[in-house]
Amino acid sequence: MEETHFDAIISDIALPDGSGYALISDAKLRDKEVVGIALSGYASPGDVNIGRLAGFDYHLTKPCDCEQLRSILTIAVGPRG
Repeated sequence: MEETHFDAIISDIALPDGSGYALISDAKLRDKEVVGIALSGYASPGDVNIGRLAGFDYHLTKPCDCEQLRSILTIAVGPRG
């Protein structure tokens, strides 16, 4: 993240070397415009709220609805050729 610009970050909450909450929080400190999408099995209202507080803009539950993800990316980031 220090050397590359990302339009969006799609991350699970539970990561082998940390948490998605920490990842998106760090990403938003570097670039407030990056779109954060949580893609996780953690889907309680509390999980979604913690994700929003950490910086996720969207929270999708596994298994992923790919059309929903595509729609979010198109709206939030814009269409890509």
